[in-house]
Amino acid sequence: MATKESLNQAFFDMCVQLLEASVAAWPEDALLPLALSQFRLLNPSRALELFETYFGSYASRLAQKDLNAIEEISKLEVVGPLNIYEKFTSSNANTQGTLWAYLGHICKFSSMDKLYKHIPGNILASVTEAAESLKLQLDNGSVDPSNVNPFDLGKQVMAKFSTTEVETMMNDLMKNQDAMNVMMSQLSTMMQDSNNSGLDLSSIMKLMNQ
Repeated sequence: MATKESLNQAFFDMCVQLLEASVAAWPEDALLPLALSQFRLLNPSRALELFETYFGSYASRLAQKDLNAIEEISKLEVVGPLNIYEKFTSSNANTQGTLWAYLGHICKFSSMDKLYKHIPGNILASVTEAAESLKLQLDNGSVDPSNVNPFDLGKQVMAKFSTTEVETMMNDLMKNQDAMNVMMSQLSTMMQDSNNSGLDLSSIMKLMNQ
């Protein structure tokens, strides 16, 4: 099962890749290499904390590729000198697509961190076990991706726990709007993937088994 430390490291690595891509896209900007070198000095958990502090409120909009969010972020003092919005809007479609992809993954890791804080470790272990089992069945062809139902998977996982355990977890989640928003967003994404082309297990496994 993915640990808090491995999740932090995965988030950190994705941020490094985003910065490296930015340095490659705008080699004439001397500030970007400096930002990359300074970021690499951070502890992964500290990097995630800083992201939540400065950009956490924009995460859902970034995940939806909201260009207005980029514009608003570019005005923040912490990144103002980098002229993010100007660079982004003047770049070609391929560069924008690459940057959006990195930002999307970064926001997913941030979202998973919020959920990890409100879901007991034993339930996370069962979710991981179920995902690994399903991936194996899909790999060997014993399960058709089009027949996978996320709700059925959820029922199978929750059936292993007492009513009290499940109620405690749900009560905790209900008290935290951010975590609930993340859970509903993840469920919506899973349902979309399932309806369109089967569950995006590669993304799920990357998130859970770094």
